[in-house]
Amino acid sequence: MGNSYWLDQGATIVAHQDAMAVVAERGAAVLRQMQERNRDKAAGTYVAMPDMGFEGSLILNVGTTRVLLTTFGEAHSPGDISVWLDNEKILIAGDIAFHQRLLAIFPDTNVPAWIISFEKMAQLEPRVVIPGHGEPTDIKTLRQTTQGYLQFITQQVQAILDAGIGLTEAYAIDQSDNAHLNTFDEWAVKNAGRLFQAVEMESF
Repeated sequence: MGNSYWLDQGATIVAHQDAMAVVAERGAAVLRQMQERNRDKAAGTYVAMPDMGFEGSLILNVGTTRVLLTTFGEAHSPGDISVWLDNEKILIAGDIAFHQRLLAIFPDTNVPAWIISFEKMAQLEPRVVIPGHGEPTDIKTLRQTTQGYLQFITQQVQAILDAGIGLTEAYAIDQSDNAHLNTFDEWAVKNAGRLFQAVEMESF
């Protein structure tokens, strides 16, 4: 929903082709939901399709700076991209990386793919990682709060399924080690429930 703001400022919107497909398919519905939730704050927002898309990666030259737009695979949402500044070893990771707020698992979030995508991102060995939300950090921190959390919640959900018990137990998973993160109260229980349902569906 931020595309329209930047388009009105004269920016060129660049996105991965998977993200473009999602905007085309679900943009109108997402806009309606946002308008219902935000009411007056939604004024002026409209669905703006990206101007150009790419698959794999795209190199931009901004002055003397070489900027690589790339995807490491599915993560928080289909078509997540990151920005890599090779000379500075700085990665603007976007929503593949969280450390000050608890990440959210959405209905279209592919958790197993996200774990793998995170590992591909880490192989760049960035000096600094700028996440989609929060302050700059490092890979060591993100391994715990992003990849580590995804691995933990996956293991817990699988154990519940293996024991033949259900969704109520998934909601009760002890996630208190992450209670210090912003949005913990908003997402912890939802994450467990959504992942349980996704893994349960795959097991049939």
